[in-house]
Amino acid sequence: MELGSLDGPSASQDGASGEPKDGRGPPRLPNSIQRIPQPTHSIDSHRPSMCYPSGMKQFFSTLPKSVLAFLALTGGILFIVIGDPPKTVCDAQMDLFQKDQQTFLYEDPKSKAEKKTTKFDRLFEHCKVTNAPGGCFELFQLTKRMLDGLNSVPVSCRGEVAGSTKVKNALSLMTELMVRLAWGSDSPGTVAQKFGWLDIADISLYCRLKAAYSDFLGVSAWEGLREKLLKGLPNADQYPRSHVWDHSILSENCSSYP
Repeated sequence: MELGSLDGPSASQDGASGEPKDGRGPPRLPNSIQRIPQPTHSIDSHRPSMCYPSGMKQFFSTLPKSVLAFLALTGGILFIVIGDPPKTVCDAQMDLFQKDQQTFLYEDPKSKAEKKTTKFDRLFEHCKVTNAPGGCFELFQLTKRMLDGLNSVPVSCRGEVAGSTKVKNALSLMTELMVRLAWGSDSPGTVAQKFGWLDIADISLYCRLKAAYSDFLGVSAWEGLREKLLKGLPNADQYPRSHVWDHSILSENCSSYP
């Protein structure tokens, strides 16, 4: 038994309609097959609108133009304030201090050096290496100017300035440097020799550093630094604490200096 053709009815007939399929026209669908009705509206009409709700549109359309302008202006100001809040008095004071110390405590933005350093860092290292008045003169002078700038900061803003790492490090490092310069490589032979080569102006600078450290960072912070420096002096562990205290500049009464 031969299998029927997979193409359905023969070419002479179209099945149920019985009409010839000779290429003179398209075959008609059987009466039993109904055409699917086409939609009467676009599918896109069911997509949600990306615009504002009609109620909001109507609300804004009822507002006078002056009110709309006021709302737009207020929104713009609010955006600016949130993005760039106004500076406080203390912020302004800190900005002034940073500008004044731009070439000393802070890196020079105009410097083209590959490894940027501050003038404070360079002068500090030079003073340590030379360990002499000539090698430390410029560092001492610029440190005095830094202290003048700190003294001009209002008391209410000193806590914010003290939070600056640059300021805190400068006060700590300079205090330690002067204490070690006065002490030397070992304990001075007598109490009268506890200043080393430092003169009256240098001792006055040390006292100013001590006062600034206490004012900006607190008395307890100064006491902690003082004890750390006492223990860290060369060969300090070879002497009683009372000896180290009496023979170091830390024991000097700063009320005698301007």
